[in-house]
Amino acid sequence: MKNVNALIERSPHPETVERFLEDFDRKLIDALVSANKFRDFVFCIGASPYMAKFFVQNPRWVYELFLEDGLHREIELNLVEGEPFVDSLVKSWRKEHIKIGIRDLLRIYELPDVLKQLSRLADVTIERVCDYALSAVESRFGKCGIPYAVIALGKLGGEELNYYSDIDIMYLYEKNSSRIGSVTVHEFFTRFFTEVTKTL
Repeated sequence: MKNVNALIERSPHPETVERFLEDFDRKLIDALVSANKFRDFVFCIGASPYMAKFFVQNPRWVYELFLEDGLHREIELNLVEGEPFVDSLVKSWRKEHIKIGIRDLLRIYELPDVLKQLSRLADVTIERVCDYALSAVESRFGKCGIPYAVIALGKLGGEELNYYSDIDIMYLYEKNSSRIGSVTVHEFFTRFFTEVTKTL
């Protein structure tokens, strides 16, 4: 216990750590101590109450990211079947966002790599939203099959997105005079891209 207290005292904000530790199961704390991951864990929650809050709400993330090597996995937005798309996407995005933050705080990544990872997370999120929105619009009007692109501008385009950057994107689609069900191609893509923007 003496070593545990010393690690808490050396965290960026011991009072914050002590306040949040009360909300975690003792078995989880013991597992972190046994795996020599407690120091990293208290450093992160002491530096970021944002992280601490979501770890309390999702203790499984602590196991995944600190005890099961999840910190070194590639970005993956795993959606929960049967859960509303946006709710599931937001939860998965948040875990990945926090994972990048941990890598940043523990100096696993240097700043250029952190910015690239945040940009990659945005890219993957946009891809997922496009798939979702296209499926929704096609279910109303029919299959599209016409090429389109989402072009990243600004910080995202330069792979320099930070934690709270806005994203600047531009939509393009191939001009076509045919119709998709009851609407023109222009109307179809207007609805599709509007749905993408709204969902993002």
